[in-house]
Amino acid sequence: MKKLVVFFFILFPVAASAQSFGIGSQHVKKEKLQLSINSYMPFYQINSVSSPVVVGLGSGFDYLSPGFKVSGLNVKPVSLFLMNNSSSPFTFGVKFDAGYNFGFGRGNGVALTPSLYADASVYYISAGYDYNTHHDTGQFFVRIGVGLTLGFLKDLINR
Repeated sequence: MKKLVVFFFILFPVAASAQSFGIGSQHVKKEKLQLSINSYMPFYQINSVSSPVVVGLGSGFDYLSPGFKVSGLNVKPVSLFLMNNSSSPFTFGVKFDAGYNFGFGRGNGVALTPSLYADASVYYISAGYDYNTHHDTGQFFVRIGVGLTLGFLKDLINR
């Protein structure tokens, strides 16, 4: 646990400057909840700035509490995303993440995560599938939480 706390504080500057940082619950199975802490930072926009849809690259991390098929610290250095580009405080998008999952007793491995994302002000919801390729295990998820989201930042700018 001490290693996890130290690692979190090493990554905290990334999380603090990220355009999306959230904490919430991840619903994996009926009546089963998992703590989810995540950070995401877009760093490159592939298409033109004035386009109605943003296509870009980003990175981030997820911490998923132990006890499930895919849990642990999932570091995602590569993330491809498509998101709406408007002044509305609502953000919708599709993401595909690839990274490495440092698992809790279930084994480490390369993790792939396609997902849908939406936020409004400080609230977000994400649905997708976490898949650990080394152990051929995966789980569908729905994440609901609060945090510093893209919609919240757009809402602040437009006030």
